[in-house]
Amino acid sequence: LAGTLFRQAKNKKQSYQFALIEFLSNDMSSKQWVFHPRYERCHQQALAQLDVKAKTHKANKKRHRRRSEPLHYDSVPDNIQITAPTEEPIKRRVLFECVMCKSQWEGLVPGGGVCSKCNTHLYTTRKEELE
Repeated sequence: LAGTLFRQAKNKKQSYQFALIEFLSNDMSSKQWVFHPRYERCHQQALAQLDVKAKTHKANKKRHRRRSEPLHYDSVPDNIQITAPTEEPIKRRVLFECVMCKSQWEGLVPGGGVCSKCNTHLYTTRKEELE
């Protein structure tokens, strides 16, 4: 698909840089979400927020049942504190490798995939799961 885009760019006398930017920005069919280190935590937090809003909505609906005015979703107070569920995810020991500096280390998943040399998780891969 990318080759087709570059051929089209050449035929239209467009630069390869333009074709690459178009491919990276607009061709969603060739991309898929693989991993984000905070996905599970944010997902659980969003579910908890949704649960609080649903309970508040039901409570308001019962309270306002006799009133004729419509119930608005913005009636949920902004000062509600949302915390993630207390259930801890199962942690597994994994051998990690940084693809940039090639260093390897043992760590726990989730959370142990930060390279101490590069100081980031962006180049980390899991080599193997340990017992």
